[in-house]
Amino acid sequence: MSSIERAAIFTGDLVNSRAAGAEAVDAAMDVLRDVAALLPPLTGGDTRFTRFRGDGWQMLVRDPRMALRAALIVLARMRAHSGPPTRLAVGFGAVTAPGRGDLGSGSGSAFVAAGEALERLGRRALMRAEGAPGALPPGEAAAFLLADIVARGWTAAQSQIAARLLAEPSLTQEALAGELGVTPQNVQKQVAAMELAEVEAALALLEGGRLDAR
Repeated sequence: MSSIERAAIFTGDLVNSRAAGAEAVDAAMDVLRDVAALLPPLTGGDTRFTRFRGDGWQMLVRDPRMALRAALIVLARMRAHSGPPTRLAVGFGAVTAPGRGDLGSGSGSAFVAAGEALERLGRRALMRAEGAPGALPPGEAAAFLLADIVARGWTAAQSQIAARLLAEPSLTQEALAGELGVTPQNVQKQVAAMELAEVEAALALLEGGRLDAR
């Protein structure tokens, strides 16, 4: 077992999974698994993505400064996907996890906080953060609430753009436009409409100035 003094645990479940059906649920879980595999360079190590109870899942973010960025990438990738969206609760605190394998036997205050956040998640909200005492500054908790409101307004096309730019800070809008087969002006218009520059500026503050706003 390994212990981390302060990390973030993501706990989520799919929305309306029963109505969506088993095939759609499996496809949505594949999207989440793919996102988890892309995050380690940003989040400080293996995310230990683990599926629970059919439509439930968990993920480890070792660097808590990167938790909001990672959460927005998850939500954006799921919005860009045509299947059921996910709710996402983030718990900050201590984590004790198995040396290898999934998070099924993990423990610590971050797991408890994530579970409590999921229980308190409102009917419209897709994201909420809670923390053990001293593990989540009030300003950071507020940032999660506001980012949830912003991300809920993103269209599927905007979410595709947001997911790429948030996950790859060095990717230019021009290069992304080429990959998507659209004009740079189209990407610029979508970025402005989704307030992504402002989101990046807020993330830069939470991440200790590691990234500049676009």
